[in-house]
Amino acid sequence: MGAIIGGSAFGVGDALIDTTEAVLLDTTSVAVVGAIRQTGAETIIALELGGRVNHSTERRSQLYLMNADGAAGIISELLGVAHRADPTFLDQLLARIAELPKDAS
Repeated sequence: MGAIIGGSAFGVGDALIDTTEAVLLDTTSVAVVGAIRQTGAETIIALELGGRVNHSTERRSQLYLMNADGAAGIISELLGVAHRADPTFLDQLLARIAELPKDAS
């Protein structure tokens, strides 16, 4: 599986990227899942990411389950790296998010 080796939150060019068997993302699916806890019901987000394995015809997908903290972690990391990479990239990303449907209609 691919990996990010080293690097820092605000570094540029300070990480090694091992793309061996990295998945080239082309599908995302999400769902809301309820979890029963002793303290009551908890909202859990299910996120499935899938794609083709680099330099291969093999496909893989993985399901991730997360609470609000997990979702916030992913979102904040993606927004942060988008801004550090190129502020216009962040603007494009936020414009795309603004165009997402808000309800089922």
